[in-house]
Amino acid sequence: RRSTCDWRTSRHDTPQSVKAESLRAVRAESLQAGRSESQAVAAGSQAVRAEPVEAPRRGLHFDKLSANGDAPRANGNRMTSLDFDVLIVGSGLAGLTAALLLAPTHRVAVITKRSLADGSSGWAQGGIAAVMDRGDSFDSHVEDTLVAGAGLSDPAATRFVVEHAPQTIDWLRRLGVPFSQEDGQLHLTREGGHSARRIVHVTDATGAAVQQTLLEHVRRTPNIRLFEHHMLVDLVTSRRLNQLPQRCLGLYALDERSDEVLTFRAPQTLLATGGAGKVYLYTTNPDTATGDGIAAAWRAGCRVTNMEFIQFHPTCLYH
Repeated sequence: RRSTCDWRTSRHDTPQSVKAESLRAVRAESLQAGRSESQAVAAGSQAVRAEPVEAPRRGLHFDKLSANGDAPRANGNRMTSLDFDVLIVGSGLAGLTAALLLAPTHRVAVITKRSLADGSSGWAQGGIAAVMDRGDSFDSHVEDTLVAGAGLSDPAATRFVVEHAPQTIDWLRRLGVPFSQEDGQLHLTREGGHSARRIVHVTDATGAAVQQTLLEHVRRTPNIRLFEHHMLVDLVTSRRLNQLPQRCLGLYALDERSDEVLTFRAPQTLLATGGAGKVYLYTTNPDTATGDGIAAAWRAGCRVTNMEFIQFHPTCLYH
């Protein structure tokens, strides 16, 4: 089981253009140094020596990956390094919410492989379950959730989400999400598995409405920097630098427009990359649901669980 974060040596984990560019650069440098063709090819295929680069903030050090001691190259340029307090990979509702809550006290980077609005969040229709009616209760909501989850739901996590749902709805309302109302009160509907009316919604396009509101706030928050069309290549951990304790130091991302690999460095990295529905031939998930965040976490040594839970819309079962 491989759990390293070396994007140089894995054809499965690395965009082919980046790997080929790195190998060509090493081979060319070897030929210029007077080595034979076979020696040059071998040099480009082996792991190359590592040296510390200029120390970023908070004392972190990354390694240089090319044979001549320079940082990795794309299109002949040195790799660009960027420093933040928190890196968030993914621009769905989870990533955007985290960015807004952290921005008052942290420098945040939001990294997404497509545009900010791409992903699954905007397609969510029904609504958000929360105990908002006086006749409802947390215990009832927890019980409904555990029953619907066939006993597989984590009780502590279930109760935490249920008990914090009302204040989350209040936060979204303060941001300006236009939840549907009736007689001046939130219009609550009832969906399958629920014993009470507790679904807060924006007509039948709740995800799109919440996403649009969060995007408006994220774009005008000074402490949040947005990186669209930046593909996660891999996480960088202290293990690859032979440092202890084991922790994540940042990540490499490919700027798909310039074909340049960037180094992002931060003490904290949050993966909010969504699911992996696109590993199936037929799926209603968007094209961004490719599981690259899950794979990067596994390569870094994280535990991966519940991979059997993949969302399928019933209309897709026809195939």
